[in-house]
Amino acid sequence: MLSFKFQFILYIAINLLSLYTLNNAISLFFVLRKKCKISIKILVQIVYLIVGTYTYIGENVPVINILVQIFLVMIIMILFYGKTKSKIVMAISWTALIVISELMVGMTYSILFNISITRVVVDDFSKLIGSIMSALVMLIVVRALRIYKRKKENFESFSFFDSLQVGIIPICSIFIMHTLKELSKYIVADVLWFVIFSIVCIVFVNIFYYYLYDRLSEIEKVKYENELLKSQAEYYVEIEKQTNLTFEKIKAIKHDLSHHLLYLKAKIEEHTEESLSEVEKKIDLLLGEVLVDSSKVYTRNQKLNKILNYKLFQVYKENIDIEVKVNIKEHSVIDEECLYVILGNAIDNAVRCLDNMVSTERKVSIRIFDDNNNLYINITNPYIGSLKFKNGLPVTTKQNPSMHGIGLKSIKKLVEDKKGYFNISVKNNIFSLEILLYDEIVNES
Repeated sequence: MLSFKFQFILYIAINLLSLYTLNNAISLFFVLRKKCKISIKILVQIVYLIVGTYTYIGENVPVINILVQIFLVMIIMILFYGKTKSKIVMAISWTALIVISELMVGMTYSILFNISITRVVVDDFSKLIGSIMSALVMLIVVRALRIYKRKKENFESFSFFDSLQVGIIPICSIFIMHTLKELSKYIVADVLWFVIFSIVCIVFVNIFYYYLYDRLSEIEKVKYENELLKSQAEYYVEIEKQTNLTFEKIKAIKHDLSHHLLYLKAKIEEHTEESLSEVEKKIDLLLGEVLVDSSKVYTRNQKLNKILNYKLFQVYKENIDIEVKVNIKEHSVIDEECLYVILGNAIDNAVRCLDNMVSTERKVSIRIFDDNNNLYINITNPYIGSLKFKNGLPVTTKQNPSMHGIGLKSIKKLVEDKKGYFNISVKNNIFSLEILLYDEIVNES
């Protein structure tokens, strides 16, 4: 029989683990109230821990325990947005899962280690170990669902390696706790605290492991978003630079224009072949100064033209043949950030594809059309080999798949958020990306 002090410590640890798991589970379906006061958050979680621990120690009536558990889940859900009806369904479902988990763990533990189910339920230490194991099983299930959801959002598949990440620590913890439980039979009471301390440490290791995993995932996501923002910032800096250069050219031309006109007028008044020839040369020279520029005119739509110039300037330097056809009205309004994400990532992807090709054919074809105010984009490039697809995206063969294909994932996510059409295909050694965004173009007179 464990003393009240040891039971209290272990049940606090169990409730901490359950609280962490519950927060993870609720966040799968509800959004956390970020503006909620920290004092309310702390109070709610303290209530959960105290009431939950008292229920474990003081009450052995199943119906009361179930009702208290539903109440505790509802208490925690104060910290999340959502309809009351949905929260009640969540609380009942979660409590049912806990009961099922405890029953399954108890029966499995009894069968695997040839222990009477009565002993598992009656013996304080066995009951505690069973409760911790049940909490760990719930943690594995919830974490697996979280990772699956994140993978699905990023258009990735749930792999065997992900399964190891989810289960390796909790599963090892279960075996370690069973070993500690068996060792406790041969340990004198004065050293029993070491077993209790070890079990509490195992619980905290599990919480810390998943907390650290979440933090690393957030850092990776922030790193990618920062790279995208950095690239966008470079684009706007380049646009500003080109605008300033054009403005300076206009100022210079305007400043010298009166002198040039007076010179031309004087030459015309001479009415000689030589003077007219000089006029012609001077006009050609002036036209050259105005027109010689690194930028190209793909379309009269200035925003789209600037983005294409920025993205294709480096592409031309790499001796890649670019074919661009654009049919967008001059005053059409299109979300500039949307254009940048799609064209920037798609063109980068096409160039990377060409860099990996042995073939001498290096060509990217870009089609952008206004189809009854729907934005249609088609980008093609040669591709040698075959592609496997999963969730509508090519499966990379590179060593670190999480670091590749991000551009296409970003495009697909943006298109899906806008309820558009996204398709990738390979036919006759041509890689084709097709995008259709409905009602994306606003035409202004």
